[in-house]
Amino acid sequence: MAAQLATTFTGLRFENPFLLASAPPTESDNNILRAFDAGWGGVVTKTIGLHPVVNVAGPKTKFLRATPDATQLSMQKRPGTALHSSWNWELISDKALD
Repeated sequence: MAAQLATTFTGLRFENPFLLASAPPTESDNNILRAFDAGWGGVVTKTIGLHPVVNVAGPKTKFLRATPDATQLSMQKRPGTALHSSWNWELISDKALD
């Protein structure tokens, strides 16, 4: 018998508990449909509303870089640095509800 991964969380039923977070993989309807086709149980999108948002100028993703010999992080891309972390602060989608 195959393992059953379906779960209910906050009243929503998911085929499995694996969800994509609100991030670049869920920023378009094409990516979301591809996630479901690939077997993901669900996706989390940016905050959306009934009316289009007009004051969002696209994602504001920033990347922090580190060097092995420095304690400070920088957003400047330089030779010898490694990606340390990133964040996105757009907080709301410019996509329509549908």
